[in-house]
Amino acid sequence: MDIYDAIFYRKSIRNFSFKKVKDDLINEIENVCLETSNEYIKAEVVKRGHLVELLLGKKCEFKSQHYIIVSSKYDDLIELGFYAEEIILKLTTLGVATCFVDFNDELKKTRDSIKESNEALKNYTQESETDSEEDLYSQDDIYCIAIAFGYASEEDMFRNKYDKIDRKPLRHICRNMNKEIEDIIELSRLAPSYKNSQPWILYRKNNCIDFYLEKRSKRHSELYRISVGAFIKHFDIACNKYGKTVKYTKKGENKKFMKEYLLTAIIDNNS
Repeated sequence: MDIYDAIFYRKSIRNFSFKKVKDDLINEIENVCLETSNEYIKAEVVKRGHLVELLLGKKCEFKSQHYIIVSSKYDDLIELGFYAEEIILKLTTLGVATCFVDFNDELKKTRDSIKESNEALKNYTQESETDSEEDLYSQDDIYCIAIAFGYASEEDMFRNKYDKIDRKPLRHICRNMNKEIEDIIELSRLAPSYKNSQPWILYRKNNCIDFYLEKRSKRHSELYRISVGAFIKHFDIACNKYGKTVKYTKKGENKKFMKEYLLTAIIDNNS
């Protein structure tokens, strides 16, 4: 299975088992995090998942043996969602179940507390096994989101490729599309979204696709933006699969009722 195939099989797991992921697979997941991280986005595994649960308390809705915390050093929640979804799809190819947990200020406190715990453990045991977790935590990070991962408790970990899933019809999320672009959006709309809100609206003009966010409750506006980032990751993968190059830009806000302009995708055939 490659990352494109993972789009069809990925689903959000709410109930994780108590079974821990073996060290060899944890190492592969850490490599995924390392490959995905860059100058602005940092992703790293928290192996001792109970620390996240204890420190987040009731705000930790889905509990697992392990977590990944993805942090951003600047105020771009769409990009944070873009890279977090890349990690989720890559974990799907490894046969690992995942779910976005949430993101809030408590996660920053959680990172600091885990760092202190790691340092105390290292000083006590004089072992270096916690070194890999220490680089994650930075006071400069603006936002972060947690991903629970592991194995499903009762339900199937993945969708059947041909399962019918609860997604808005194309006519409700895109306007003025040709058949090629509709095929790409068919794959994009399989992306996860906060409370299955699917808050994206797309408009086409020639080879340009404008992305809009449906205006919803301000209380969860950040989570909707992260959802759009996951959608764009699927869009990006689908464009590549269909032999198209895509560049993203902001060409200025187009005013539409109850919608917020986010960005524009410029699509060209690779050929």
